[in-house]
Amino acid sequence: MNFLLKVNKKKEEDKKALKLFLNFNSVKQKFYERKEKQKMSMEYETVIGLEVHCQLKTKTKVWCSCNADYDNEVPNVSTCPICTGQPGALPKLNEEVLNYAIKAALALDCKNQWGKPV
Repeated sequence: MNFLLKVNKKKEEDKKALKLFLNFNSVKQKFYERKEKQKMSMEYETVIGLEVHCQLKTKTKVWCSCNADYDNEVPNVSTCPICTGQPGALPKLNEEVLNYAIKAALALDCKNQWGKPV
């Protein structure tokens, strides 16, 4: 009986030692993983950006005075040399589109490419 108690105690001690060993290894592994992440974060800066496209409800297109009512138009009818990118055709920015863009940027608290508020 005395021998069985010693064996059981030995098993419990072995279990505790194994738990400590496994715990130590997991802590050691986490330490090295964290160290690697810190090393990587010092070398690189994560920059995440979004590119969003939308169709504005304006009367004319962005760069010319062609009709922008795509819902009620036959395809490929509202075109001009500016729309098709012909050489020598100079675009003119639609002022209404610019106003919409500024309003959207202000509403979304956007920053420009230099990090300054719009």
